[in-house]
Amino acid sequence: MSRGSPKSSSANRLSQINQDSEPWLSPALSAKSGKTRAGRGLAMAPGVISPQIYCAMMIAEAWKFVRGAYPSARNLEAAEAAEALWRLSVLPAGDQLPRTERQSWGTETRNAWRRHFQTAMNDQLGFEEDRLELRRHLKLASRLAGTGIDPEVNR
Repeated sequence: MSRGSPKSSSANRLSQINQDSEPWLSPALSAKSGKTRAGRGLAMAPGVISPQIYCAMMIAEAWKFVRGAYPSARNLEAAEAAEALWRLSVLPAGDQLPRTERQSWGTETRNAWRRHFQTAMNDQLGFEEDRLELRRHLKLASRLAGTGIDPEVNR
């Protein structure tokens, strides 16, 4: 079985590294044709979680830990909790988000969290490691606080 010359192997690895380092080749940034994808918002590298999605993930994991099941993406109480966490974590005390920053359908601004919850709970996006880490923190905090919540029951 022939393995090819070391030079060709090194050249292949360098070529792969070069392709990986070229952002316009990323499927998150460009279509198969090489054309840059259209749309608003920042382009995110594969495996990167937006702050809003991470916020929704934190609420969903805490919800499951306490209540035993994940909230639906349309759950307005979970959206309200996500909005409260978001405001507490990104804004200085007392500040308000500008009206144009939170977009949602209709008059209910909590609906803006629906797609973030859907994305956060999508198993095919590779966020399982992040969710496991959040669960680990919830279990540890529960033990330290002596809340009486049994983390083994509410996995």
